Amino acid sequence: MHRIRKFMRFTLYILVGVIAWLIDLTVYQLLWNITGIAIAQGAARVAGAAGSFILNRQYTFAHGLTLRGVAPQLVKYLVLLVANWAGTVFLIYLFHRGAGLNPLVAKIGADMIVIPTNYWIMKVWIFPKPTDPRKIDSEQKKK
Repeated sequence: MHRIRKFMRFTLYILVGVIAWLIDLTVYQLLWNITGIAIAQGAARVAGAAGSFILNRQYTFAHGLTLRGVAPQLVKYLVLLVANWAGTVFLIYLFHRGAGLNPLVAKIGADMIVIPTNYWIMKVWIFPKPTDPRKIDSEQKKK
C-alpha cells in the first residue's frame, strides 16, 4: 500500500509538472524570438512555476488550501526557481550555441536534465510531509 501511495504521488507530480511545463513552454515559445532567451526563459519559468507551486502544494504534497506554512515554502520554492532558471539558461545556451540546436529543442533538452531533480527537492526541502502534532506532543511529554 505504501508503494502504491508513493507511486500515485509521483504520478500526480508528473501530471502537475506536465501542466506547468506546457505553460512554461508556451510562454517561452511566444517570447524567445522577441525578448531573447534569458528573459523568455525567466517569464516562462515564473508562469509555469506559479501553477506548479499551487497545484503541487495543494494536491501532490497534500498541504491543501490552508495558508499555514506557505511563506517559508514559497521562499524555498523561489530559491529553487532561481537555481532552475540559471541552470536551464546555461544549458539552453550550451545546447543552442554549442551544439547548434534550435532554441526550443535546446530548452526541451535542458528541461529534461533540470526537472527530474525537482521532485526530490520539493518532497524533502520545500513540501516535507507535515508532522503530526499528536506525535510532537507525545515526544515532548516523554522529555
